[in-house]
Amino acid sequence: MTVPPFLPDTPDTRADLADFQGAVNRADELIGDVLALLRVRKLEERTLVAYVSDHGIPFPRAKCTLCDHGLESALLVRLPGTELSGGRAPRGQVSIMDLAPTLLELAGAPPASAMHGRSLLPVAEGADSGWYALFAKKTFHTAYDPMRGIRTRRWKHIRNFEAAAGVEIPIDVSGSPSYRVMAGRLEPRHHPPAELYDLEIDPDETVNLAGLAILADVEADLHARVVTWMRETSDPLLAGPVPSPFYRDAIAGTN
Repeated sequence: MTVPPFLPDTPDTRADLADFQGAVNRADELIGDVLALLRVRKLEERTLVAYVSDHGIPFPRAKCTLCDHGLESALLVRLPGTELSGGRAPRGQVSIMDLAPTLLELAGAPPASAMHGRSLLPVAEGADSGWYALFAKKTFHTAYDPMRGIRTRRWKHIRNFEAAAGVEIPIDVSGSPSYRVMAGRLEPRHHPPAELYDLEIDPDETVNLAGLAILADVEADLHARVVTWMRETSDPLLAGPVPSPFYRDAIAGTN
């Protein structure tokens, strides 16, 4: 077993990872059952199969963060007899947003004008994805912890908009052995206003380079792009803190 560098290599962490891998193996078995049924019913050659996940792994500094280990998700697509017949990895970054335009193109329908994704068919043929920057955000999960970020092919820049008491930890992570090992490390000082990581030399985002004079131009450019994206998407944070659902319910008098 390989323990990711951003996690401490301890027996508890290894046990946690083993449990997670067991869940992955079980999912693989169930997907195999579905594929076998398609084969038996002679539907395999004309059925598009897509497997996606909604976020990264449920470990500290992963799920519920804008780190790559929290943002990255599975995206496996197969349609025999097309560019998506399998066995290829994309060049460059892709996004789950790209799945819907891909399905529409395969169906012969144009994508909706409001869609931000791009068809994966050219990528499956070997073209570059064309995504040189992807944006990410989180406002609420189990607590109010607003953050916005940008990921280019080299840099990750995150802006944290709240002086939180610490890094928000979802309940399925806080109860894990890995979290108990790392709890003493997840102090408020690890949740700074700005974060900047060089993904070429620090893919696990462990060394925050924000504030370094030598990278001031890089940080300023990335920050400006985040703010521009927030304006383009009418981000509510531009008007100030976002009221919690409890606040809205209290004002409305609902339960």
